[in-house]
Amino acid sequence: MTNIQPESQHAAELTLERVILRENARRLSVVSVALIGLVFPLYFIEHRLFDTGPLILAFLAASALLAPLIWLMRIQFDCWPVWRIKSVQYLYSFVTIAYGCGLSFWSARQADMTHMFFMVMAGLVVLIVMPPRESLIVHGLTFASFVLPLPVFMSNPDAVLATRINTTIFMIIIQSLSIELYRMRKRSFTDQLSIEKQNAQLKELVRLDPMTQLLNHEASFAALSDEIRRSRRMKTPLSVLIMDLDDFKLVNDTYGHLVGDDVIRQTADIIRQTVRTTDQIGRYGGEEFIVIMPDTDLAAASVVATRIRRSLETAEFGHSFQVTVSGGISQFQMEPIDELIRQTDSKLYLAKKTGKNRIVDSLSEI
Repeated sequence: MTNIQPESQHAAELTLERVILRENARRLSVVSVALIGLVFPLYFIEHRLFDTGPLILAFLAASALLAPLIWLMRIQFDCWPVWRIKSVQYLYSFVTIAYGCGLSFWSARQADMTHMFFMVMAGLVVLIVMPPRESLIVHGLTFASFVLPLPVFMSNPDAVLATRINTTIFMIIIQSLSIELYRMRKRSFTDQLSIEKQNAQLKELVRLDPMTQLLNHEASFAALSDEIRRSRRMKTPLSVLIMDLDDFKLVNDTYGHLVGDDVIRQTADIIRQTVRTTDQIGRYGGEEFIVIMPDTDLAAASVVATRIRRSLETAEFGHSFQVTVSGGISQFQMEPIDELIRQTDSKLYLAKKTGKNRIVDSLSEI
């Protein structure tokens, strides 16, 4: 598995944080409305239970205020800063926890209803995934808020002690579950990043010529197609240069294919160092190269092409031969891509026919 580099770890953590918060927001938006629908009927039967009507009304009122805010947070999630999203999520959490504590305390003198508090906490730990530090703070405050006031609502000291012991065990389990859920989500996120990175690397390898690390024939054609679409849309100039090494077969026949491969690699390096950063280079064939020059008219492209030709002509390849190149250059004139390539190939052929080691930009040249 590919490891995430240290310099990208912080960015990944920030992205993980927003991914988790988005998932929390999606779940909260549904649950906040669902709870209103579930709790509302209890108001009409509360007198049969423990006369918790005021508590139910308080929770419904708070939920009615927070639910629209939660939905607004979900809708405008990308525009909200992290602190604001967390504030809304934790505010709703504490309101729900307060409701669970209230139900337990309200009925404590009549029956043991601590399970209501436990149910709320178990639901929230699954509903809202939190980093371990934050969950420890939230659960610690919740634990203190529940166990400390118990003697006020429970007159039996033994019952208070038993409830505190049970609550302590339960909160340890809840905190452990919260940490494990966060770690599972983090592992899933990290694995997803690694897979996406590997897929991107594989996709890039498929696009590149293994010998020169330039675009291969298919990727060159695709890049030219993209630039043609951009040129049409933006009304900007676009030029293309196709070059072929002169008498390359003689190099292979005289010095062998290993030397020929080395010449191909060095030629690719020279072209890469000579063109501009905005240009795209491809190995279009065996010893044929293509340079795609966006935002470039024919005159400016000719300057680039000439610079490439001269750089190759004066380069030292470590053998007693000179490497020269012939090329054709065309500016896109709204013709189909096949026609643009055909015209450029014709100019390349003319450059070969009329002496080699030259760049032709017009079929009328002699």
